Amino acid sequence: MCASPQANGFFGAKGIRGHVPSVYTYFESLFFNELKIRHASARVVLVEYLRAGWTFHAKGWQLLIPSQLLGTLFLLGLWLYLH
Repeated sequence: MCASPQANGFFGAKGIRGHVPSVYTYFESLFFNELKIRHASARVVLVEYLRAGWTFHAKGWQLLIPSQLLGTLFLLGLWLYLH
């Protein structure tokens, strides 16, 4: 899960900071295109968070191991919901 451009705290900012959401979107597309090249895109779900008037910040990965009944969750950082 990642922030949609509108949920990024820099969305609509003046100057170079206003381009930060586009840079994130660009890197997400590079990542997903690399998955397609490696025929691994079916194993990854990329979703964007959007809630009107809120920003979103999270760092982490979710790893599901096919040989286990339950997935393994590994998170880095924390979730911040700012209104």
